[in-house]
Amino acid sequence: MDTKNLSDNKTRSLSQHADQAIDTDVIAVISSLIDQNAELQKRLYEASSQKELADKVVELANKLAEGIIGNAEREAQNRAAVIISESQAKAKLESDRIIAEAKQKAQDIAREQIQSAIYQGSEIIDKAQERYQLIIEDARREAAGISKKVGLPNTSRLLRKPSLRPQVPPKP
Repeated sequence: MDTKNLSDNKTRSLSQHADQAIDTDVIAVISSLIDQNAELQKRLYEASSQKELADKVVELANKLAEGIIGNAEREAQNRAAVIISESQAKAKLESDRIIAEAKQKAQDIAREQIQSAIYQGSEIIDKAQERYQLIIEDARREAAGISKKVGLPNTSRLLRKPSLRPQVPPKP
């Protein structure tokens, strides 16, 4: 029995020793796992903080982008309004210039036509005056001839009347 006892003791001792070795290994593995878990939690916390920071940066960037877009739209509208206003002013000036030129041309044409009408009227009056003079001369001769036949004194001075012709400036 002694051998059996000894053998049992050795087995127990070995078992205890093995248990202690296993326990040490398990403890080392568990300790390593705990350390790794702590490191991973630390990294997870840092990653979470960085994600929150990144989210805040993205949110701020979006707000800035919206502000920049709003400013750009307002500036574009203001520039467009200025361009439209300048274009309208230029168009108004150009139309005023064209209208003034057209009025001047119309006045020049009217002036020329008036001068031409005056000249033509003057020529008509001159011809009428010449015809009038011829008629008067014929009437005087006829009157003088009749006066002689009838025995009346000279009546040629009675047929003299001033010219009815209006004074018209000559054509330039």
